Amino acid sequence: EAAMVGTRKLVRLLDHAESAGAKVVLVGDPCQLPELAAGGAFAGLARRLGGPGLTENRRQAAAWERGALAHLRAGEAGRAVDTYLAHGRVHTADSEDDARAQLVADWWHARQAGEVAVMVAPRLREVDDLNRRARTYLKDSAVLSSDLVLGHRSFAMGDEVLALRNDYEVGILNGTTGRIELLDRLGRRLFLRNEDGRLLEVPFAYAEAGHLTHGYATTIHKAQGSTVARAFVLADDTMSREHIYTALSRGVRRTDL
Repeated sequence: EAAMVGTRKLVRLLDHAESAGAKVVLVGDPCQLPELAAGGAFAGLARRLGGPGLTENRRQAAAWERGALAHLRAGEAGRAVDTYLAHGRVHTADSEDDARAQLVADWWHARQAGEVAVMVAPRLREVDDLNRRARTYLKDSAVLSSDLVLGHRSFAMGDEVLALRNDYEVGILNGTTGRIELLDRLGRRLFLRNEDGRLLEVPFAYAEAGHLTHGYATTIHKAQGSTVARAFVLADDTMSREHIYTALSRGVRRTDL
């Protein structure tokens, strides 16, 4: 994700590498999420220096969707949206609350059908709300056991969670996802089965510090780089083309906006 490195940080890195006689290889995509700080260096270097690149989309199964994403990537947002509309992938609601309710219901139906699905939203407050709504479905279906509050969030055995900070002693990294298999109240620890099948022992203090969240919905920044069967994207008029392009390109089989 070198395209997300701010220009000032990139200059310091390149200066340091030059003084050490080192070589820097930057790998990223200027059409996905931009730098948070003052940026443009990666895109500028790519234009001036060129370099190898990926040109064939192998993720999306449908040819029309690959075409629509190519239009969106090239800045032809109108053509891309028209294509998604024509294929019934854009859903509108009378209010933001109705849109969120519809999105979570559709996510739940996909999950019930056995599909790997994720909800994506632009901001943390929307992600937290979608996760709360998702857990209501899970509780009503007896997927989750009784809650235990750690910090400002409730967790239960069966919860799917996402780690937000590195902790090398525990062996958990920022972005780790998994399912809670046991909550040990006496030992003040939880046991988390990660995506690789390993069982991690995570102290309650990690979650109490706010470093563990639910993994049913995620921000676009956390979703970048992931691949799922189904993606459900909550959108509004504050999202840039780069944000929409990143969010809409996660799903293999189907993405709904």
